[in-house]
Amino acid sequence: MQLWSKNWTLWRWVVVIVVLVIFFISDDIVMMYLMSKLDFVSYQSSWYWIFYFGLLVGSLLLALVAFEALRQQPTTGSEGLIHATGRVVRVDADGYQVKVMGEIWQADSDQPLKMDDVIVVESMSGLRLKVRKMETLK
Repeated sequence: MQLWSKNWTLWRWVVVIVVLVIFFISDDIVMMYLMSKLDFVSYQSSWYWIFYFGLLVGSLLLALVAFEALRQQPTTGSEGLIHATGRVVRVDADGYQVKVMGEIWQADSDQPLKMDDVIVVESMSGLRLKVRKMETLK
């Protein structure tokens, strides 16, 4: 079972919500401690509420950035190569050489390819890519 798949399960939502609640509680505790050390800020002061809502908005923005980072697909490694596009740069007797994400890879394909064909990476085995020709719109 893959831990972070595309589909969000109920337990994953629960984990994210629990982590966010713990983050906000600890954020409030740290904020109250720091506010108690400042003599000019009290609970009745308008400065307290300005600091409080400023930190609350900052915490929410930080949580939003973290949440979006969890949802993104990997962009490096073998996971980042799957579904990437590239071009055939060389046709050899033992396969093809393709340029994907700025690098030259050895590749195999079930269909015949020629120079400058646009390809899509289907899978990766070791350092060899399995590619297919990208369909062009007419």
